[in-house]
Amino acid sequence: MTDLIVACRDCSKAFPSGELQDLRCIGCRVHRECEAERVAIALYFKKQQRYSAAGAIANPKQLLALKRHLFARVASLVPDPRQGMVLAEKEYDLAVKQTNRFRVSPEEAGALRRKVLKTLLPA
Repeated sequence: MTDLIVACRDCSKAFPSGELQDLRCIGCRVHRECEAERVAIALYFKKQQRYSAAGAIANPKQLLALKRHLFARVASLVPDPRQGMVLAEKEYDLAVKQTNRFRVSPEEAGALRRKVLKTLLPA
């Protein structure tokens, strides 16, 4: 039996209906589900930029932990490991690019950090 061709709700690309879940393709689902991880990485890079401007040296362990968490999240969403690696790299690159667009006040950064931590850490 063949699948119907259906458009993704977010990106409007055509996919077989068997690949869609909630009318979203795997790429859009990963993008939607990894928002907290992308924000955490972007906040870390912004913090790293501030510290390096003051002459401090960044800790690479923190970035590795954030990257590992993002990759684990993507791996839990994508059944194919190769496709998962491609999507995880894409999300990581998007998070790094998002850093320059982040303009938040310290109060907003604190609220955003609490929201991210609440989603990342189990209750």
